[in-house]
Amino acid sequence: MSNTFWFYTCLFFWISGVFLASNLTYIIPIADQAVNSVYESMSFWEVFCYLFKTNITVGLLCCYMGYATAGLMTVFILMFNGYLFGMALFVIAKLQHHEVLEFGLLIKLFGHVPLEIISFCLFGMYGLSGFNFVLNSNSNKEILSDLPSIKSILFPFVLLVIAAIIESYSIKSF
Repeated sequence: MSNTFWFYTCLFFWISGVFLASNLTYIIPIADQAVNSVYESMSFWEVFCYLFKTNITVGLLCCYMGYATAGLMTVFILMFNGYLFGMALFVIAKLQHHEVLEFGLLIKLFGHVPLEIISFCLFGMYGLSGFNFVLNSNSNKEILSDLPSIKSILFPFVLLVIAAIIESYSIKSF
């Protein structure tokens, strides 16, 4: 199967997570300054390093652990990530206009999401390709590993760097 098929499959699982979150009922929290206090004492570069380290870990888990588990880890990670995004999105959607202003940081953070999701789906398409490896290993076909090289994951890596810069800037400028 082609990389395009795997990419759209990853996107489907992420959207499934968002859909799952849309079907749940939420208690809307009260916004206070404690939400932002975690990052307050950190410099821009500390926030960037923390966010990038977290995101690259997720991306590499989607890629390599997904491959090792025939795509199961990729599916779980993408659905969970979509679910977390959906939780934030649908909480904000239920707020009144004046309450949304209190959640300005969350709204600003949505700017990095498209880059992050594209990157996770690019990492994930390699993770889902592990399914092909398992299918071929159970047949009489020649077993070829299509584990991604460092060069092939360079573009999703760059997208995560850009997304982390945008997210860090959004956090520090709030």
